[in-house]
Amino acid sequence: MDNSDQYVLQVLRRTQLELQDSLIPAHAEKFHRVLEKFEQAPSLRDEILRLQSVEGFVKAALTIQWILERVEHSNEEFSTEQLDADASLLNDKFFEAFLSEPYGTTEPMQAEKLPAETEPQPRSAAPSPPQLSETPPVAVQETKPAPALSPALTDILDQNLLLAFQRFADIVSKMVEKTPSERKSIFAVLGMISKSSVEVARQQNKKEVLEFFQSVIKFITAIDAAGTTQDARVAEMMRDVGERLNAALKEKSNGVELLKNINGILQNPDVMLKK
Repeated sequence: MDNSDQYVLQVLRRTQLELQDSLIPAHAEKFHRVLEKFEQAPSLRDEILRLQSVEGFVKAALTIQWILERVEHSNEEFSTEQLDADASLLNDKFFEAFLSEPYGTTEPMQAEKLPAETEPQPRSAAPSPPQLSETPPVAVQETKPAPALSPALTDILDQNLLLAFQRFADIVSKMVEKTPSERKSIFAVLGMISKSSVEVARQQNKKEVLEFFQSVIKFITAIDAAGTTQDARVAEMMRDVGERLNAALKEKSNGVELLKNINGILQNPDVMLKK
């Protein structure tokens, strides 16, 4: 195996390292198998062609091919900066692949099932009508119907968007446990989740979901410009967002309203950061 092949394997290993906290266990295991096949392949080009035939992974395979051919023709130095840049590029392509088209056969993510409604009990025979009396009828006060609740959040999400929300909530809930330097990388992953989800939500005309992920992107852009991606207060705020989102995913109704409330936090972060 020549130097260009070795470099590509280094990029793949770095990509796996960066993605391990943002992939669900089933996808992380599949990525591990992808890496093993590349490491054991007699020819990387043959393995790239094989990966191109897997539905949803064409972009990832073409990116690996582009990196390999660039290194072969340029004979460039394998600097740490270039390795990081290539891994970041490949990270994006693999994450998009797992988000849109699970690699191989994957059990679909199931929304939390609502408890089964109790079977209606058979009605007993109607009682005999009461005897008329001279007592005047009591006026019945009209009651206003309770405002209708919005559906559960899981009811309006398809598999891809549900997976995106679950990943997002899981990642931000653990952000305070990470080091300041790790938090900056985590926000890059959150940005990828959000950008992919924006496209899916736009295609499906899911207005509230679209607004949420657009707010995430604007928030990340703002804190990146302010240099506060590593700030502990920001991490605490994101943990609060994650906990609220996890709760919203478990609620059996009013999910859209709960999502709007979380969206308000991202659009007005000063309120939370000043606490």
